[in-house]
Amino acid sequence: MQNQRNLSQSTFFRALTCVITLGLLSACYVKEQHVVIPDAENMHFTSDGRLFVSGGSQFFELVAESDGYSAKVIESPKCAFTGITQIRDVLFVICNEKKLINAENALLALNLSSEEGKLEKVASLTGINLPNGMTTDGRNTLYIANTAYFGRGTLVKIEVEQDNPENILSIDKEWASEVENVFHPNGIFYIDNTLWFTDGGSIKRLSLGNEIQEGELGQAELFYHRNTIFDDLTPYCGGVIVTDYLGGRAMYIDEDGEKQYDTGIASFAGASSVLIGRAPLFNSNEAVITEKGILFDESSSIGNRLSTASFKFDLSSCQ
Repeated sequence: MQNQRNLSQSTFFRALTCVITLGLLSACYVKEQHVVIPDAENMHFTSDGRLFVSGGSQFFELVAESDGYSAKVIESPKCAFTGITQIRDVLFVICNEKKLINAENALLALNLSSEEGKLEKVASLTGINLPNGMTTDGRNTLYIANTAYFGRGTLVKIEVEQDNPENILSIDKEWASEVENVFHPNGIFYIDNTLWFTDGGSIKRLSLGNEIQEGELGQAELFYHRNTIFDDLTPYCGGVIVTDYLGGRAMYIDEDGEKQYDTGIASFAGASSVLIGRAPLFNSNEAVITEKGILFDESSSIGNRLSTASFKFDLSSCQ
């Protein structure tokens, strides 16, 4: 397989950053840029610590090298990649045609137990304007955030065969929309029978309890809002860590919907997605962040990177 060329850590930028909040030093972290990922988007850790990353034209697996990391290109159809999730041994990836309107989009799958190691189309997503973030209940359902900036955003629900996840049973393209307080969703994750998602400058959560008990959804409730464009988010200590694309930073919003920390404005160029580090590739005191940079630009030094923010405390436990 082709590899995206790795640059050594001595070549990449490394800096100590201290964030000051209300005049008090709240936390310091070391930022390191590790590997080029053109038009970097979403990430997914498998249970055994493999890291897959989507980019503007290619799909990658991060590989540890003696002098840092490299990004191995996974064989796939030609498209722009966004959301990634997993059910058992099957990795699902969204593949978008590079058109803003009437794009022919698709759902791809990679069987991690297969030696072939390539992404194959399992369903058409045509008619879904901008399928973006994706998550799963871990059993037989996928949820996709259809951002649709030039149309009507929705949450899409896809049912798969439980014993054979690559067999797609149904696709509901308008499972949740403005009636459920969903407008332009982007990042999304499932936890404790609830969908959390970003929607412009808002973070919202949608309980699935009503659908299970009464067969209908309630409204998504607002968890946090600021005047920006949020991208992806990950659960953390009852709240979320979210990437602020416009502000170029990652932020921690606690379980009460209060901002407790951010990495500082313009600290990560076009911050796109964030995960807590996982062995063997990373330590749990590291936040792994993709820097998308400028939209549709895959070659400049602004963004197009996978980076980390290393703290002096363990992010895997609540502080």
